[in-house]
Amino acid sequence: MATISAASPYTQLPGTNGAGGSLSEHEGREGPPDQEAHDPASDKVPIIEDDEYFLRSIFVFFQVENTLFHVPSYRFTDESQIFAEMFKVPKENTANAERASRELPIILPDSISRTDFRNFLKALYPLPVVITLSLSKDEWLSVLKLSSLWYFLSFRDMAIAELECPEALTPTEKVTWGRDVKISSWVVKGYQEIVQRSTIISKDEALAIGYETTFSLFKLREQRLQASTRCTSFAVDTSVKEAFKDELENIRAEERGYAVKTEAAETAPAAKEAEHSAGACSCQGFFGEANVPPSPAPAKKAVGVAKKGKGSSSSW
Repeated sequence: MATISAASPYTQLPGTNGAGGSLSEHEGREGPPDQEAHDPASDKVPIIEDDEYFLRSIFVFFQVENTLFHVPSYRFTDESQIFAEMFKVPKENTANAERASRELPIILPDSISRTDFRNFLKALYPLPVVITLSLSKDEWLSVLKLSSLWYFLSFRDMAIAELECPEALTPTEKVTWGRDVKISSWVVKGYQEIVQRSTIISKDEALAIGYETTFSLFKLREQRLQASTRCTSFAVDTSVKEAFKDELENIRAEERGYAVKTEAAETAPAAKEAEHSAGACSCQGFFGEANVPPSPAPAKKAVGVAKKGKGSSSSW
């Protein structure tokens, strides 16, 4: 059996120089080919990062009520300027490893329910992946609530579009949600529908929208009925906007913070620098009460740090 000599990698194989095979120009001598030969290494293309699918992400733990959630961070950082600022952590700062730790999760405040957060994640990370999200009304409301709170602007727009389908929201829901998440058009539509409908305002509706608002709407309804009796016109849209002018102006002023992504990024609450102590991070301002970028607060709010076992967890 023929063997290859270990003396040189260029020794000819048996049968290539006398048994009908062609001879190499290097036949009869050992050693590498001429130096002028092409070097395959020169053909190597530099490795680059893909513009779309090179995800800069870590997995983070959130605790909502008594439930842990473990999700990649890229949706939070890509969609929300607030989270993008919050996750800007110096590499040498190991104290912030807490957000990637089961024992030291990011703790969301009591105002955010486990159901709301889970519904919000259904929009961010649908399981299974679908082209069109199929969420219920309550699930879309959860998405709207948290996307407005944290400035996930594309998801906020998506939720608004879904909830503007005919009969998706009652007139009262349009008013209350429009106030809460700063959608002035919903407030106007809700008022208009209440003024124009035949059914009277119920006690529960009055409690939801406020008695002062209820009184103003009763007044507009009476004016509309009188105009109908006299066969005169009554401009509901103009009358509603005039009666609630101050309220609508205040809502629109805050609503502008959601109008354009770049504008919202400039006006969103500035991410407060983390204060690190005993391996825990205490940050303020990310999960506050306001839905719209407020002016810089004159004083910092104290943030509680809940201790769990041997470690400690930030309460965000």
